[in-house]
Amino acid sequence: MHGHRIIREMKFNNMTSFRESLPNYKRCYAEMRTKKARTAMLDRLTVSHGIDRKYLTKLLRGTREYKPHTGRSSSYNQSAKALLMPLWCAAGMPCAEYLKPMLRKLTADYIALGNEIEAEDLKQLFAMSASTIGRAVRTLRRDRDIRRNKRSGANRIRETIPEMPGSQLPEDNLGTCQVDTVALCGGNMGESFFYIATLTDAATQWFECAPSWNHSAEATSRAMRNIHPRLPFGIKYLHSDNGGEFINRLFIQQLEKLDPDIHQSRSRPYRKNDNCRIEQKNGSVIRDYFSDIRFDNHEQYHALEALCKDIALYTNLFRPCKKLVSKELKSCKGVKYVKRYDTPQTPLERLTEFLPADNPCLITYQHLQKTVNSITLMKSIQSQLRKLVRDLNVPLPADGIPSARRGSPRLNSAPRTTCVRCPRI
Repeated sequence: MHGHRIIREMKFNNMTSFRESLPNYKRCYAEMRTKKARTAMLDRLTVSHGIDRKYLTKLLRGTREYKPHTGRSSSYNQSAKALLMPLWCAAGMPCAEYLKPMLRKLTADYIALGNEIEAEDLKQLFAMSASTIGRAVRTLRRDRDIRRNKRSGANRIRETIPEMPGSQLPEDNLGTCQVDTVALCGGNMGESFFYIATLTDAATQWFECAPSWNHSAEATSRAMRNIHPRLPFGIKYLHSDNGGEFINRLFIQQLEKLDPDIHQSRSRPYRKNDNCRIEQKNGSVIRDYFSDIRFDNHEQYHALEALCKDIALYTNLFRPCKKLVSKELKSCKGVKYVKRYDTPQTPLERLTEFLPADNPCLITYQHLQKTVNSITLMKSIQSQLRKLVRDLNVPLPADGIPSARRGSPRLNSAPRTTCVRCPRI
């Protein structure tokens, strides 16, 4: 009983460390004469201190000393870590693997805006690994909700378009594109609202988007006409889902006018992963900016069109992305697949591997990458998005930034208020 009283005192006394209490624990353990009492003591110590049972037994029985793991000191000073915060926010809060290759351009743009950076901090910033950067900014990250979009459509024109997984197309060749639409409905599919038509190239991950009103064939064809001139390459294959905005005669005729040699294909029904390239961009780019806000004011079409151009420009010139290199199936328990990715690169950097150096479009975009300030462009995107949301009478969070990617609470998690256009927000 005397030993049990000492254990209870040690458990609730936060000021006494395990190392200081170890001699008392050894004495109590030696005084116990039954296996049941010793087992009970080991159970209490294991729960209260989180020490491995076998190691705890050796400490209480033998002469092994407790050696706490001290670890090594930090390799980077606090000012260098603090510098990551404004750079990360200015870049749109990408993940650490994408932020690391952006640092040199970001710091140059940050200094160009009149900010001062110490030479030692800049040296340490470039020396940081992606894991170190991730730990430094982890406190500002937020998990995103899982979203599920339902697509359906049926007509007789489907039979004329081949059905296949997108991976069966030559994805290593330039011009193999996937296309989709994202509904800006705010959770309410009633009446009319905006969609965002998106397109990406499988080889370079080049991304383009344009607004589309009311999900009609005419509006989707108009969005495609806006996207096509901005592409620095020609479309050879266009893969879509089974949505009616793509499987219709008007859209097919529009593709033939843009380029008669475009081969159109569609995904298999209820196989969303057949269009995985563009589905990933819908979540990482479009939903990252527009969140779950409902845009149903047709007067905002031209403003949305300008915003989509800036989003596509920033994504292609300054936002790195990575591609899957290998995927191995493991038979061990726990980990099913081991995936390996290449070095993160921007879509423009990947495009240089496919186009000659004297290509006019490539030269134009490379000039924009050198002259456009990435931080100023991101601030312009945020400003345009704030103005659009303000015109919708949607309540903004405390920081005034409507998108969930800015570190503020999601709009749909706050108490909903009723407005004329948007009853769901």
